[in-house]
Amino acid sequence: CEIVQVMPFLEFIAGSISGAVGLAVGHPLDTVKVRLQAQSVYKGIFHCMTKTYSHEGLRGFFKGMAFPVLTTGITNSVVFGSYSNALDYLTQSQRSDRSEGKPASAAQVFTAGCFSGLVQVFVCAPIDLVKVRLQGQTTADRYRGPLHCVAVILKEEGPRGLFRGGLALALRDVPCYGLYFLPYEVTRKALSESGKQPG
Repeated sequence: CEIVQVMPFLEFIAGSISGAVGLAVGHPLDTVKVRLQAQSVYKGIFHCMTKTYSHEGLRGFFKGMAFPVLTTGITNSVVFGSYSNALDYLTQSQRSDRSEGKPASAAQVFTAGCFSGLVQVFVCAPIDLVKVRLQGQTTADRYRGPLHCVAVILKEEGPRGLFRGGLALALRDVPCYGLYFLPYEVTRKALSESGKQPG
């Protein structure tokens, strides 16, 4: 029984580590993408990469990475926790007995995924905003780091400022998470013994 109680914590740690590694690997190209989208001084990907490296070194490619890496565990917990709770509500079951009752329909999975996407916007919008603001800094360092960036936004724009772009994020993520969880459930059921919950 003790192993069952330890599993969610181990899954949280494993998810946090794998999420952080994934963010670290993809962040340099994400920085290039953000700069290409926000600044018209670059002629293309390679021009942006060479300018970033020549002016800021390797460090320039990793600006804004600390906040998302440190919060990836929380973000994943919010996503999967809100999805699981919404699915339990929609199917009138508990996670432990979901495999014994009627399986969730595609509409229920999609709806629970959409709910998860909406909930995670409240966590991810400020994180993404801080990341993008830090990534966009090329010469004049307005922000000294993620916490300073949050403090400046709160001072200049108030709490609503942390959610700038949140509606666009919701319009993207709500349906995307709904669609994300459809193959997730199919794969989970295919990989676990007769659709039983793992762990």
